[in-house]
Amino acid sequence: MPNHIHGIIVITGAPERATSQSPLQSGPTRRSLGAFVGGFKSAVTKRISELRGSPHTPVWQRNYFEHIIRDEDSLNRVRQYIFENPARWEFDRENPLATKPEAATAWSS
Repeated sequence: MPNHIHGIIVITGAPERATSQSPLQSGPTRRSLGAFVGGFKSAVTKRISELRGSPHTPVWQRNYFEHIIRDEDSLNRVRQYIFENPARWEFDRENPLATKPEAATAWSS
């Protein structure tokens, strides 16, 4: 869909242990998923602003959704979802040309 992005990020290496101490810096921990997403959004925003000639125009919604893929079946389901997702644009409530927009409660649990 043209209004959001999906991706699969593979994290390798030994996991860092959580501590009960407060970090001395603000913002995401270095080399964390939050730092990766923040860096990606920053780089893309800079490039979009250059192309549009409109600095300081918001590009992203706040935050992001993450899901941990723990096995091959889950990975295959996520890949299929990402592959099929663009075909759902005609149902997206944020699409001004949606032919069959989903109800606001379609994804509520």
